[in-house]
Amino acid sequence: MNREVERWFIVATCEKCQKTIYLVRDLNQGKGSLNAIYDVICPFCQHKGSYEGRHHREIVAAMGAGGVSSPY
Repeated sequence: MNREVERWFIVATCEKCQKTIYLVRDLNQGKGSLNAIYDVICPFCQHKGSYEGRHHREIVAAMGAGGVSSPY
């Protein structure tokens, strides 16, 4: 039986291609304040930009006792 698991990330949106860039896992589950600028290269279009991160919550389906279907 599958169950849902909540996962939090710090993300940014690429200025050029508008895709979500996953920066890091948010271990505070969206409760902490963010005060940082991230200089990153978009993994989708290679655009380099400076971004303020934001909290992002995803609900993913857990697969049995061991795995969770998520990229992180």
